[in-house]
Amino acid sequence: MNLEQARKFNEFAKEMGIIDGDASDGKNHERPLIKIPSDQRELIDFCNECGIELGKYGRLCRRDRTVVAINKEKARLDVVTPRALCSLAQQFIRFS
Repeated sequence: MNLEQARKFNEFAKEMGIIDGDASDGKNHERPLIKIPSDQRELIDFCNECGIELGKYGRLCRRDRTVVAINKEKARLDVVTPRALCSLAQQFIRFS
């Protein structure tokens, strides 16, 4: 994903009320660092750690088998596509 696509995803997420306008203010030290899967790291551990961070109150939820975000402005749940989920995850997690 290039920077232009990431910027558009972030704009979309802000418009939909999925993230706050100040979520991408460059404060990398406040986001937890999670190592991506490798030969020495299991995928299940990576998924569990990401799920803990993304499942914190007010971030992302699950409705049946669909990932949704709470849209407080419109008082509804908005579906989050897999592609948008990758971009949103970067708002809350640093990956290495």
